[in-house]
Amino acid sequence: MSQEIEIVGLLGGESAALALYTPLDALFAEYRKLRAEIEQIASYVACASDVMTYFCDAARIELKIGKFSAQNLFRAEPAIRSLDARFWSRAMRLTDVLDLMPAEARNEWSRQIKANETPPFEPATVRATLQTMIASRAQFFADRVDGLFFNLSDHHATNSPEGFYKRMIIAWMRTGYGALCHERSFFVHDLRCVIAKFSGRGEPPSSLTNRALEQIHQDGDFGNWHEFDGGALRLKLFKVGTCHLEVHPDVAYRLNMVLAWRNPTAIPARFRKAPAREKLDRPLRDGLVHFDIIAGIEKGLFSPDGHRVFFTDSVSAMVTEFMQRQGGKQDGGSWQFDYDFGAVLHEIERSGLIPEHT
Repeated sequence: MSQEIEIVGLLGGESAALALYTPLDALFAEYRKLRAEIEQIASYVACASDVMTYFCDAARIELKIGKFSAQNLFRAEPAIRSLDARFWSRAMRLTDVLDLMPAEARNEWSRQIKANETPPFEPATVRATLQTMIASRAQFFADRVDGLFFNLSDHHATNSPEGFYKRMIIAWMRTGYGALCHERSFFVHDLRCVIAKFSGRGEPPSSLTNRALEQIHQDGDFGNWHEFDGGALRLKLFKVGTCHLEVHPDVAYRLNMVLAWRNPTAIPARFRKAPAREKLDRPLRDGLVHFDIIAGIEKGLFSPDGHRVFFTDSVSAMVTEFMQRQGGKQDGGSWQFDYDFGAVLHEIERSGLIPEHT
């Protein structure tokens, strides 16, 4: 088995890369329909410019909208560029490629989509681009892990043969004003995202890690270990602003496999093997709450005592089942608990485990 196949296997197999083309066909059909409607409206406005002038004048006077012409507002080309960008975004979400990309490449794609600077949304271009990206999943993921290791440890893998087995000391986790440094905490969150890929828990909500670290910081709970994600990693904050972070050996060897794939001579074989059971000093728990459930509950608004959570939109069946199992009772658009469910959720966000709440 090649190392690349091993890395793809760590990401959950190759099946995710294959179930793409039928959804794309539906996307292309919807795109063609909307593009035809844009061109039809633009053509109509161009032929009725005299009448459209009155609409523009009325909007300027009565709605206090700035001056513009119908010819500029209803030009087909800018609207099609906007359509292209939105459909590129939807096409990319059909795969997990963006989640695997290193931050720099991911941010560039996001910038192009927001600025309407994507290539035309043509079937041949889209299929070729996604096929190339899917074939590069292992490389993208390896680049992300390598960059993450450097940011967390301030060392390149070639200078630290233990890789993720080694305790990492993250400097400047607190700013000069004594607050938590969000930029540094993002690196910890990115590590949680990578670990979630291994466990199949989905993508952690972006605010999750920062909120957990803020809570430790606000509680003044310095110098003590705090476990995240079933013990996959643990960290402790210090008043001087540093953070010590350790990755569980069962996870560290997998991350080291990825580092070694990118830097073949950097990580010795002994650091790329599963550790012996008898040498583990703490358990790695499974059966963790899926991040999709956590993200769904986070959309709600909690009462001050944490006993009730309100939702403006309907929740998924998965979230409904989870809250029922936790003793929640639905009352219209809200759920009532006989304990502080908000505090329980905060613990779940950090550890992935459901604490005792009696």
